[in-house]
Amino acid sequence: MSFTVDTEIRKLDLGVISELAQYLTSNNDWQTLMSAVTIPETNSPRFSRADT
Repeated sequence: MSFTVDTEIRKLDLGVISELAQYLTSNNDWQTLMSAVTIPETNSPRFSRADT
């Protein structure tokens, strides 16, 4: 049962990711997203602790 649910969740995630990738590709917005995603990650305490 849990395996079926897990598989369905993974299918859903892949669908969302592929749709997002298509949107970004068609709008040439990849750099905008990456800068928005990577800047907060490098400043997060979790990553800072891992670096030290």
